[in-house]
Amino acid sequence: MREALQAQQASFQQFGGMVEGITRNLAPQPGSTVVVSGGTATTVPPAGSTGTPANHRVLVCQSCRTENSDTDRHCRQCGKSL
Repeated sequence: MREALQAQQASFQQFGGMVEGITRNLAPQPGSTVVVSGGTATTVPPAGSTGTPANHRVLVCQSCRTENSDTDRHCRQCGKSL
């Protein structure tokens, strides 16, 4: 019984390590674009950056998922209104 519990605990520890690794890899990488609800997106600043985060904003077209400048009124790809 004790051996079975130890084996189960080892399995849980291994699973916990896998989940931790996956979660760490899901964090946005510096320079990547993060899309939030409403179609807006921001760029993640490099680590240790003292500048303002997200100087670069884009709008993601709800029809074709193309990234457009936040100053665009219509999608560059399909022409739909943003």
